[in-house]
Amino acid sequence: MTVQSFSLPARIRNRKEFLRAANNGRKFRAEGLLFQAVPNNLNRTRVGFTTTKKLGKAVIRNRIRRRMREIARLFFIPTAPKGYDYVFIGRRTTLDRPFDLLKNDMTYILNQFLKSREIPKKSKKGKKKE
Repeated sequence: MTVQSFSLPARIRNRKEFLRAANNGRKFRAEGLLFQAVPNNLNRTRVGFTTTKKLGKAVIRNRIRRRMREIARLFFIPTAPKGYDYVFIGRRTTLDRPFDLLKNDMTYILNQFLKSREIPKKSKKGKKKE
């Protein structure tokens, strides 16, 4: 098995990029995590992981991010479409949720995202964009 990791250019690191995904991206929820995706006009995938301070101290937040990073590395990134920025947001349940259920959450989110790409986004007035 080859070792996969996230190189620095493939990571979302600064606040501006996280906010772009939050404001312009599509959002999906699963019990174990939240997910946002936005096109990045690049021919590569970039990934970011974040948690809020509401979840606990740094040790807890880091553990949640490590779990999300590992699930994404193993199950999401190899199958995710290129050309998007993906942001994973940890929830309280991410910490104690069994690894298999997190994998199921990740698969569910990927399927929802792939389905949503086929449906055009509605404009603010409720009409389809053409």
